[in-house]
Amino acid sequence: MGSSHSDGIKVVGHSNRVFAVRWHPVDSHIILSGGWDNTVQIWDLRCGRSVRSIFGPKLCGEALDVSDNNKILTGSWRSTKQLQEWDFGTGDLIRTLEWMSNEPSQVYTAQYGKGLSHKYIVAGGSKPNSACVFHKDSGQALAGVSGLEKAVYSVAISESGSYLAVTTADNVYLYDMIDLTSSIYENGGEGNRTAAGGLTWPPRGHRARPD
Repeated sequence: MGSSHSDGIKVVGHSNRVFAVRWHPVDSHIILSGGWDNTVQIWDLRCGRSVRSIFGPKLCGEALDVSDNNKILTGSWRSTKQLQEWDFGTGDLIRTLEWMSNEPSQVYTAQYGKGLSHKYIVAGGSKPNSACVFHKDSGQALAGVSGLEKAVYSVAISESGSYLAVTTADNVYLYDMIDLTSSIYENGGEGNRTAAGGLTWPPRGHRARPD
């Protein structure tokens, strides 16, 4: 939110609720945040204020990430242009990623992969309740989780990149990313088109239900 800085300058920031914040992976002075006001704010700790804004993304959850090659990933809870990448340096839109089904989810959560899954992007949301995996370079939707009873509010890839956790309102679902990538590539790349046609991850991981 906007506030008065110690030097008397009005700091321009968010004008509504903030739902996500990320450190820049390379520059420890930079923080990014996003929320309901259709902006991503870029904050510089050296001057203590927002120094740039990206206009467009409507974040309603943890749908913000930054890659080490200066791309910003945003997920918006809306019916079009849900998952997008932006150039950190210019603030320009790079591309909009297309969901794997004809009915794309309105996004609550999104992140870049890491470790063994560094080639992927994962996102999830509602209407319909689903999660989807994209290839980081091509932007192609590869596989997804669908038919969940409730909205996907968070996704998390393990540090090794071997596992994916997907959370709904009352469950945590665990998936083996190695099994997923094996199923995609075992046919020499042809599996990509099969996956985009409706492949869902097998529920081999276990579902953790709170007591």
